[in-house]
Amino acid sequence: MDIEGMDFVNSVEKIGKICKIDIQRSNGRELTQKEIDEKKHKESLENALITAHNFYRKLFGYSKAPQAYLEKRGFNEETLLKFEIGFASNDWAKFIDHATNYHSKTNLEQASLISKNTEGKYFDRYRNRILFPIHNHIGKLTGFAGRAIDPKEKIKYINPANGLLYQKSQVIFGLYQATKAIKKHNEIYVVEGYTDVLRFHQLGVSNVVSLSGTKLSQAQIILLKKYSKNITLCLDNDSAGQKAIIDNIDKLIKEDIERLSK
Repeated sequence: MDIEGMDFVNSVEKIGKICKIDIQRSNGRELTQKEIDEKKHKESLENALITAHNFYRKLFGYSKAPQAYLEKRGFNEETLLKFEIGFASNDWAKFIDHATNYHSKTNLEQASLISKNTEGKYFDRYRNRILFPIHNHIGKLTGFAGRAIDPKEKIKYINPANGLLYQKSQVIFGLYQATKAIKKHNEIYVVEGYTDVLRFHQLGVSNVVSLSGTKLSQAQIILLKKYSKNITLCLDNDSAGQKAIIDNIDKLIKEDIERLSK
């Protein structure tokens, strides 16, 4: 608990994850049949994400384009391995063809791994994109953020849709990897993007997390407070970033954050 900077409940959940034992919070009562069914369904979606994770990591390993893209931007192999970066090729059904050997299309869609067009035909949600696995605070996969490598692509990032596993207002990218460093320094640096987190880690600053945007939600603030009440906002220096800093500081003050800086 002390090493990881977690409370007792989160520590038990993390140990359960490592030992592949599912820990349920049931308030001392037996789960209802509905809760059991929901639990099984959630596990099936988590397994679909694990299948995708393995598939996309392997694809990144022998794809030169994404490797060259990230190398050009100064990221080294150690950083990419640490964050388990993946890659989705520019195919409409490469992942579906693989994943439907193990999972239903319905589950793959609910896990935000595939999408359906107006004609009802399924296709891979992520194509020709570098993938950043998104974990919750105890290390369970909740989805992927896909960064386009084609400069002509208008949509720079694709995030998971809100669903059973992923809720944007509750996600803090990099918190799982930053836990030990936050405990050591008793401070959290908050940045905007996924690559910002990677860059900080590569520079030796590991107590850094990302909002995957600019606005802090109350759920995110409550989660951050469990790890440290000393927060430094490192958002972009444009007008949107500076406005977000002011808005976020107001929210943090209301939640009794001990020390704020920007």
